[in-house]
Amino acid sequence: MLWETRRIANGQMNTWWFEALGMDGGVRFSTRSPAVLERFAVRDGEQVWEQVQPGHASVWPTITGGIFEFGFPDALLQMWAAYLAEREGALGDRFGCATPAEALAAHEVFDAALRSDASGAAEHVTPTFVG
Repeated sequence: MLWETRRIANGQMNTWWFEALGMDGGVRFSTRSPAVLERFAVRDGEQVWEQVQPGHASVWPTITGGIFEFGFPDALLQMWAAYLAEREGALGDRFGCATPAEALAAHEVFDAALRSDASGAAEHVTPTFVG
């Protein structure tokens, strides 16, 4: 697996993206186009990229439901709802907040990025937990 962390990406403004590619398929997602999920597949010997608009469904109910585009304020309110529910023991089977172990693993990645910048070489990261 290769992780890249860039402080500056030409043409991007506060954009995060995820890409996972295998020999026979993969997916790509970017916050620049949050309503689109790209899928890669090999069909009849041809490499095919397709775009899917899966829509969204908030974990926590909202006034507008699914009729409007989901944006940053919506994400922030969903995070607050998850935090407060988890704190009250009412999270149930919903997705919870980042754990201290997950935060530590993220900091290990950031530390490796700083070491990589200083040395000019790739840095190995061994996570302290398996999620």
